Amino acid sequence: PNTLPSSTMLLALPSSASLVTTTPAAIRPVLRPRAQLLATRTALGPADLVSEPTSTASGSAAFSWEANWYPVMPTSYADPVRPNGFTLLGKHLVLWKSADGWACVEDACPHRLAPLSTGRVTEEGTLMCRFHGWRFDDAGNCVEVPNADAGSAASLCGAPETCATSYPVQEVSGLLWVWPEAGLEGLGRSLLEEPAALGSGAQDWVMTVPPVSYESMVENSMDPSHAPHLHEGTFAASDMVPLTDYSAPAEPLGD
Repeated sequence: PNTLPSSTMLLALPSSASLVTTTPAAIRPVLRPRAQLLATRTALGPADLVSEPTSTASGSAAFSWEANWYPVMPTSYADPVRPNGFTLLGKHLVLWKSADGWACVEDACPHRLAPLSTGRVTEEGTLMCRFHGWRFDDAGNCVEVPNADAGSAASLCGAPETCATSYPVQEVSGLLWVWPEAGLEGLGRSLLEEPAALGSGAQDWVMTVPPVSYESMVENSMDPSHAPHLHEGTFAASDMVPLTDYSAPAEPLGD
């Protein structure tokens, strides 16, 4: 299947940029038409879809890993005519190019849980399951059950149980970003936030998928003492620099 292994971590780096990331205030990414359409269907604005945030003991808002935009792959790496499976925060998801743009749903057909990433994208831009041919639009709605008669198909396609779980997605700075929080609240929060992109224009990216776990990659990145030895002659100096004690600030640094 056209799926990235679940035990890998995506590393996307611009081919001609530094590793310093910034979030320019002028970034105003264009929201996906599907997200705007879903908000319109509810007759509510994005803020109306979001409940009060959960607070910690200190009174500050609790951090939610799901309530954030994540770059999952460069647009240039995504196949526009096939499903693109990937894993984000332990969730198996699939991206595809629909008639209205990029869409993302859970990589499991609601019928028999077959991975939708093994299916195909139809000429109409729907995602077809390879097991029984069920087709889904970019909002996750089932739009066709081939083996059902007309009456049964109409009933099945209108049932919430036949919908694939969908997630907000948008394209910014040459990257495909996914908000891994489903439901109306997830949609509302995604419309209120912007991806932490490097810029508003298109960029060239290089993506590497190391065959190791996310935990190993984080541990390696937080271990500077290996750089003079493993990366000698590339981007690291050959002289060992002694590590010094440091302390993290107790309070947030602010914006």
